[in-house]
Formats: sequence, structure tokens, C-alpha cells
Amino acid sequence: PLPTLPNVNPLAGYNWFGTGINNVREYTYAMRFDHHFTDRDQMFVRYTRGQQGTDARNSNATGSSPMTLDGLGNRRMGGERTNTGVVSYTHTFSPTFFSETLVNLMYAFTGVLAPTKTNLDQQLGLSDPVGNPGLGWPYIINTGTSSVNWMTYWGWPASKSISRVGTLDQNFTKIKGRHELLFGGRFQAESLDYNNGAQYPAGYYQFNSNATAVVDPTSGSAYNPLQYTGNNTANLFLGVASQYTSQFWRNDFRTRAGERTLYFQDNIRLNSRLTVNAGLRWEYFVPIQTADGGVVGWDRKTMAAVLGATPDALVRAGDLSTSVMNGLISQGMVFETYQQAGMPSSLVHNYYKNFGPRAGFAYRLTGGNRPLVVRGGAALYAFPESERAFVTNYLYTMPTQANFSFFENGANSPDGLNNYLLRHAPDIIAGVNSANTIDA
Repeated sequence: PLPTLPNVNPLAGYNWFGTGINNVREYTYAMRFDHHFTDRDQMFVRYTRGQQGTDARNSNATGSSPMTLDGLGNRRMGGERTNTGVVSYTHTFSPTFFSETLVNLMYAFTGVLAPTKTNLDQQLGLSDPVGNPGLGWPYIINTGTSSVNWMTYWGWPASKSISRVGTLDQNFTKIKGRHELLFGGRFQAESLDYNNGAQYPAGYYQFNSNATAVVDPTSGSAYNPLQYTGNNTANLFLGVASQYTSQFWRNDFRTRAGERTLYFQDNIRLNSRLTVNAGLRWEYFVPIQTADGGVVGWDRKTMAAVLGATPDALVRAGDLSTSVMNGLISQGMVFETYQQAGMPSSLVHNYYKNFGPRAGFAYRLTGGNRPLVVRGGAALYAFPESERAFVTNYLYTMPTQANFSFFENGANSPDGLNNYLLRHAPDIIAGVNSANTIDA
């Protein structure tokens, strides 16, 4: 946008003031239905839906950059959506034997939306070797002379997280004399489709190139700029960038997991004062799988990285860049398949011996209206691994993520000396001949 305070020197203060979008809309509703079929059969169904949408002007940490006029830069649009449902059915076989069947279903979406499906890198003539489509504005930084007043263009990383969980619990209760017998089991399946989004989805470009500065003759071979010369905004308008960066990021990380459980417990009323509890729970947790084999492990025997699928399959799935893998191989890294490592495709061996004993007691020391009761217990519990923690650990695992950069300053300059663009006319002009600057 044009300045709203045109008489203010932008090198000395803010020359734009205005309101920014910050809209939030959210709602929740729920429905429940109860039905008694017979005196022995009862059921209820509950459904809950919640939704939230946000649309906000959102810059980087400087917080001073307004949204671009096309609504694509310095803007964050996101949302959350949840759907949960439960069905409960109870059946009484006899006064001493009854059952409960419980089904739970959950769907949850959280994400940040890309403001456009247009590849703005290509539209602006910037370098995009990894082909990130539809991810909004590139990240353009160091475009002014002050860390307070520079203008930053920011394309918020698109992301999504979709969780689905389905659980079936079957519980039985049988009363027999002094014994209350509890037994049943659980079947659970869950999935997580996750894409955290590249940190710089449409590229990262810096314009602190010193292209409009003057060499300080007293700096010798350091080639430092003369104080009070040069302007990053001028570098931006001239198209002389100091850094071009593009980020390779795996596609959706889709994991699958589950649980299988059986249990038995006996609550024994030994006398009017003492009740004893004894039980055992068996739990099997399905090792977290990925839908396309996009996990990476490590073989200590061969000192090799283990892939959950063939490299060709991972490339087709968008989880692997051939150039990244070849670059790592050229530096001595070794890859092997999960079959060569003697592992299952999940890279986790099944374990069927999670047995959790339960033991407890309750003893009433005194009688009357306010009895004193002593309780105690001990148990061994097992818990499944969190899919979300699993995904977070794998997001940045080589070779499924990498940065590609091009510099014309410092050790990467054509002559290997500092501030090349301070001393030479630029060969690359951003937006003119920069489309193939980064070599993937």
C-alpha cells in the first residue's frame, strides 16, 4: 500500500498507519438422542461439531509490515474443525449379567491455508527448483536500512493436521456371589495426516547485498562497505539479492497406528470390611506405520540409513529428492532397505508381551456414618507412542528435508572474497534472469 503519512521519511519513522484484518469465527453445537428399546436394551447417540476460522494480517517478528494489496502477502488464514461421535448400547442379560458396547469416532482438522494456488515464484521470475505449488508469497527480507522499519514480505507456511480415531470398547459385568467379574476388550485404529509446511514455502530472498554501497578503501582485503553508504531498499528495487534459498519438504506424512486390548478383573468382597481387587490387562500396540514407507532408521551394524521403501518409491511419493540422496552418498553416507536391515517396513518389531497386572484393596477400619477406610493398590501400565511426537521427530530427518541456496557474497562468491556484489556489477537480477539461480 502507498504511504498514509507521505511527509514522514521512511528512513526515520513509520510512514504507513492503518487497521489490519483480524477476524475469528467459531461455533460449536452438539446433539444427543436417547432411546429405550426395552427394559433390557438402551442406547444413546451423541454428535458434536466445532469449527473455527481465522483471517489475520500476520507479519514476521518485526510486526510492522502491512498486508499486500492483493491479500496474498503478510496474511494468515487458518482454521480448525472437529467432529466427534459416540454410540453407547447397554444390554442386560440378567440381573447379575450385563454388557456395554461403546463406539467413539473422532475427526479433527487444524491447518493454515495457502492464500493462492498460483506459484508466485514463477510469476515473479524467482528461483523455484523444488516446485512448491500454491504456497503464496515468497519470504523477502532485509529490504530496508533499519531492523525496525524495514518492509518484510511474508508468505505464511501452509500446514495441516488431520487426526482420525475410532475406538470400539466391549465391557461385560458378571455378579457371582461375592465376586464382581469385569472383562472385555478394546479395538482402536487411528491415523494422522500431517504436513507442517516448509518454513519458507515459496523461497527465501535477502537483499542486504551491499550492491548500492561504496567500498571502504581503508578496509583492505576485507572489502567492507563505507559507513553511511548503500540502501537495502535500493538493492531490492534494483533486484540485487545476496541470497536465494529454496526448501525441499516431504509431502503429507501419513501415519497409521492402533491398539488391541483384553482385560479381566475380579472384585472380591471377602467380608463386610475388606474388598480385594485382582486383574490382568493385555495390550498390543500396532507399531506406527506410514502409508508410503517414508520412515528413516539406522542400522548400527552397517552404519547405514535404513529406508522404509525403495528410493524410487519415496521419490514418487514426494518424500525424497534424488539430488539430496545423491549428495549425501557422495559424502560417504550409506543407504539400505528395511529388508537388507532385517526389519519390518515400519522399522519397529511387534511386541506382544504387554501384560499389566492390577491389584488393590479397600479395608474399613471403623463403622458408623463416617467410617475410616484405608485403600491401596499397585499396577503396571503400558502406553502407546504418540503419533504426533513420532511425526515431529521424523519431519527433519535426512534425506527427506533439505535447503538449496545460492550466495554471491563471502566464500561462495565467484572469487571467494567478501562482498563480491559490493565490488562487481551483478550478473543476476531478481525477476529478470533469476529463475534458474538455485541448482537443486
